[in-house]
Amino acid sequence: MKKQNVQFIILYSFAFLLLWEWLRPLESITETRHTFLFVIFLGLQFLFVYLKPKWYISLSVNVGFMFVVLQMLFYEGAFLGLEWIALFIQDVFSNLMYIVQFDFYSLTNSFRTLLFFILLWLLVYLVHYWLIQKQRIMFFVFLTFIYVTVLDTFTPFSGKTSIVRMVVIGFAMLSFVFFQRLQQKEMLERHFYLKWMIPLVVLIGTSTTVGMLAPKAEPIWPDPVAFIQTYGENGNGGVKKIGYSPDDSQLGGPFVKDDTEVFTVIDSEEHYWKIESKYVYTGKGWTGDEERSIPELTFTEEEFRLPNINNVFVSTTSHQAEMKVNESYPYNHIPYPIYLTSIESDADYYEMGVLKEYYEYVRVDDQKVTEFQLSYEYPKFNRKYLEAVTGEYEGTEVDYLQLPLSLPERVVDLAEELTKNEDNWYDKVRAIEQYLSSSEFEYNIEDVAIPSEDQDYVDQFLFDTKKGYCDNFSSSMVVLLRSIGIPARWTKGYTSGEIVEVLGDGTNKYQVTNNNAHSWVEVYFPDVGWVPFEPTKTFSDPIQFAYDIEETESTVQTDDSETENTPEKPDPLEKDLMEETSSSSSTGSKENSFEKMSNWLIQEKNGIWVSIVIILIGCFVYWTRYKWYQVIVLYKYRFSGSDSAFFKAYASLLKHYSHLGLPKKEGQTLRDYAKYIDEFYETHDMRKLTNSYEKVLYRNESAKEQWEKSKELWENLIKKKLS
Repeated sequence: MKKQNVQFIILYSFAFLLLWEWLRPLESITETRHTFLFVIFLGLQFLFVYLKPKWYISLSVNVGFMFVVLQMLFYEGAFLGLEWIALFIQDVFSNLMYIVQFDFYSLTNSFRTLLFFILLWLLVYLVHYWLIQKQRIMFFVFLTFIYVTVLDTFTPFSGKTSIVRMVVIGFAMLSFVFFQRLQQKEMLERHFYLKWMIPLVVLIGTSTTVGMLAPKAEPIWPDPVAFIQTYGENGNGGVKKIGYSPDDSQLGGPFVKDDTEVFTVIDSEEHYWKIESKYVYTGKGWTGDEERSIPELTFTEEEFRLPNINNVFVSTTSHQAEMKVNESYPYNHIPYPIYLTSIESDADYYEMGVLKEYYEYVRVDDQKVTEFQLSYEYPKFNRKYLEAVTGEYEGTEVDYLQLPLSLPERVVDLAEELTKNEDNWYDKVRAIEQYLSSSEFEYNIEDVAIPSEDQDYVDQFLFDTKKGYCDNFSSSMVVLLRSIGIPARWTKGYTSGEIVEVLGDGTNKYQVTNNNAHSWVEVYFPDVGWVPFEPTKTFSDPIQFAYDIEETESTVQTDDSETENTPEKPDPLEKDLMEETSSSSSTGSKENSFEKMSNWLIQEKNGIWVSIVIILIGCFVYWTRYKWYQVIVLYKYRFSGSDSAFFKAYASLLKHYSHLGLPKKEGQTLRDYAKYIDEFYETHDMRKLTNSYEKVLYRNESAKEQWEKSKELWENLIKKKLS
């Protein structure tokens, strides 16, 4: 028994090291961080598999470990404070809805982490089954080799040392498993164990040493990753790198990801970071300054103070952000949030490209400045006012309705078809946005076409390929809106990035990389201004819309200063709309049921009670699992007429008697076991059922006929277990 325990320890140790090789590349090829926590969880699972503690002990430790990690990485506050539980439950419900809708790209990092923990949990038990029950591990070792070699070839991950470790671990595991099978088959004595193991260790050690020291031939083919990157950077077609580029005249084609850092920022809100807007669509891409000059105004640091938002249609809150741009970043523009109000830095002056009262870009000219303090207003738009905009556009900025004469007519027809049932601008915009986010289209960065000379970029995406990334979706939405007379512009910049540090003052530190480069849409609503929309599938709209904005929301206090967002004398239309909004708010909220549930869950007491109820339901389901599972088994085999039904039903009966503490002992015959069960339950059904089973098993009588005769006996025994 001691020798067997030693073998198990060695096998589990090798299996742990092999699974560790699956976790090593994650930080290199994905955005996963803190992989050591997954390694600890992995080791914990192998320890439980070996020690075999009570189920409630292992379950409690595993669930507790996962909750501690999730709270530490993704939620604020103390673990025992329980405030974060409501947010966690809300997050789970939201992600379950994404799964039901097959919108896997929208899953949050916290939910992905939870799923990954569960996957590792299940994987350890699968490896345990292969090692101990089946005593076969070749397939898993082979998969690990394939996994590492593919990543080494096609990603930045270097698998040189991993492959060496896998050779040692793989050969050792295969040898141990083979010896285990041989020992059981031949009943080998103890001294054969050492005779087998010593040559094995010497052989593996010698082979590995020789392999590492021996000269290696040069690779036959060049590195495909470097080849792909060079091919795209040289402009010869192929794959481009993701990231900001000032030239958008030729859109289309695939790209590869690039996790090079652009900037880090400390902020209290998640939002997009704008670089610029372009307004001339050529049929192949977008241009700006080449088609129309934008007035450039120069400001010193003291003078650069944009006016605060003063708009009855928008409720805002004041925020500040601390930005640090990577010194190797080649551009001198400043990524800024919507409704920027001021910039502070060591720069002597700023240059701002403006169009009417809305600025297009902000940049520092002729010098390298990397640290900025940005003040801005974070908006919430009132849908009442947006939905009040109807009719034709009567403004003078016709550039935002520009379309090439070569635009195919079917693009215009599609826009009119999508919006024919809507009577205001906002609903028309939403109709087009939702169409682009539907299952008609696929978000794809690899299989993306480039329009030929006689093809239109938007037309090709909408009707031919229906595959693409943000440039395809955002360009298509702008063109569709313009074709029905709604002014819109194409905007580009970066998404909010990834949280790399949770700070204690309600702010987070975000890292924005080239992978976060993005484009979206801004639509012009008269008297409201430019409103962002997000048509790209798998991305979430960073701007809030609401039907009712209370008056208290229009005044926000930040750092002992107040920002007033209500004009002194709104025009008659604004006044009517404000009164209508006020009356509608008194009759009740117009939130949908999901939003109500989310708001209810966010309250601490409600979240705690929901957590308790879910835990109690889970415990009840687990404690009664044998009873409800037997009900399923009862109905499963009751109407089964297959030849194998008798065998499966009888095996299921034995299995669940074992779970009830009445297992069949080693060496015990079926008849003796049946007699034991009948004596326990004071019946004769088990012996009769076993007699029929043995007729099938040893006399080769018809399994189907015997099952029909014995089905009632089997059902009686099942029902006794349920009672």
